[in-house]
Amino acid sequence: MCAQAEDPTAPPAPAAVLPTPNVPPPESAAITKATLEAKLLERQLSKPYELREWLKALTGLAAIAALLAAFFQLQQNQYQRSEDRLERAITRIASPNTNERLAGVSTLRVFLDEGSSGQRRIALSALANSVAAETEPVVWGATLDVLKHADSRSRDEILADLANGSRGLLPAAMKKQPAQAFKLWLVDEGDFGRLQNLERAIVELLQEGARTRNMAGIYCVECNFEGLDLRGTDFSGAVLNNSSFRRSKLSNSSFEHAVMLATSFVGADLRGVKFTRQPQNQDFASITVTNGGETIWGPDFTCANLENADFSGPALLSFVEEGRDFMLPGTLFTAKFSNSNLLHADFRQIGVYGALIPKPEALQPSLTPLAWATWARQNFPLPMDSFAVEDKPRETNLVTLNGAKKASYLFFHGTPSPSLPIGGDLGRFAGSLKGIAYAFSNSNWNDAQLPNSLRQFLTQAKVPVSRTNSCAETAK
Repeated sequence: MCAQAEDPTAPPAPAAVLPTPNVPPPESAAITKATLEAKLLERQLSKPYELREWLKALTGLAAIAALLAAFFQLQQNQYQRSEDRLERAITRIASPNTNERLAGVSTLRVFLDEGSSGQRRIALSALANSVAAETEPVVWGATLDVLKHADSRSRDEILADLANGSRGLLPAAMKKQPAQAFKLWLVDEGDFGRLQNLERAIVELLQEGARTRNMAGIYCVECNFEGLDLRGTDFSGAVLNNSSFRRSKLSNSSFEHAVMLATSFVGADLRGVKFTRQPQNQDFASITVTNGGETIWGPDFTCANLENADFSGPALLSFVEEGRDFMLPGTLFTAKFSNSNLLHADFRQIGVYGALIPKPEALQPSLTPLAWATWARQNFPLPMDSFAVEDKPRETNLVTLNGAKKASYLFFHGTPSPSLPIGGDLGRFAGSLKGIAYAFSNSNWNDAQLPNSLRQFLTQAKVPVSRTNSCAETAK
């Protein structure tokens, strides 16, 4: 079949008509949305809806509360177990069994690392107390090892505890054995054995870097403080016999009424240090001599920097009367200041002490307080403002070529007058004066604040003045 050709003259067919969608006008859509939101809000504000929401919230809070309660109970149980463990460890270190004590020390080490602040403090205190009482070297060493390897803050706290323990124990020990506090060597017996344990721990911790400013009243005989930085430390009232502070930094520290027999401060920095006030037992030197007749040595400040140091009070210059079969001048000490820097050091009220030969009463009618005071103020080499001499002689054992011999002496002490001139009895104390001249040799004693009589003597004796600081070991 052949297709018919389109007639160009025919009119176009009409376009198809599509149905129009039912779309509301914009104004109608906005009204519908607002209506829905209003209904939703009305529903949310209704009592039933509010009640349902509260019930859902309460259900969630109850679950959370239950979880928290379980968590806190678990924490409480763990803490209680930890407290029980700490208590057992403390009980163990008091056990008579060595292995038990070692186990207790090991457990306390864990509390130092992992315990709460309160548990850590209790562990530190227990270990510090154990150091004083422990007699078994293995346990003592293990305890000290724990303390030494604690963190720096803990070491400082431990050191403070040890110092406090020493100062608390010393008065009772001195009351039982008064002469023992003035010995030059360690004594491992009774309370002094415990003090020895404490001092060893104190020195070990100081050498590990621990520090405390309060070392007042401690017992530390034969202690090694050499080269340590201890600036501003209070050693007042401490017993420091035969200890060494060589090359240590001690500026602005205090050694008020400290006992310092044979203590070495060679090359130490002692600027502004207070060596004021006599030890509480003022006749300590006499007690030492009386109890054994032994020679005692004073503190050694050779090559030290004593600029602005204060020596008001302590008896550091000795005078022994010359006499046959009497104690030698060196029996009592004079402190050494040779080659030291004495710029502005204050010696104006330095203490003096010594021994006089008792005279038979028939030949000594002048032994009256007034006569003694007159002699001390006019004839004594360093005329004194304050002076005291014992009424009754003491006895001691002297070593002579013919063996030991008992000798009597009168102990005296006093304070030179800052202004009075040199006295007349120089020959009576010739040996002691030589010792004093040597004690100040090659220092810049002319730059120090001295009693007038002492300055006159050093000048007359032509004591060399120098500040070359020939010591190689001087604190920088």
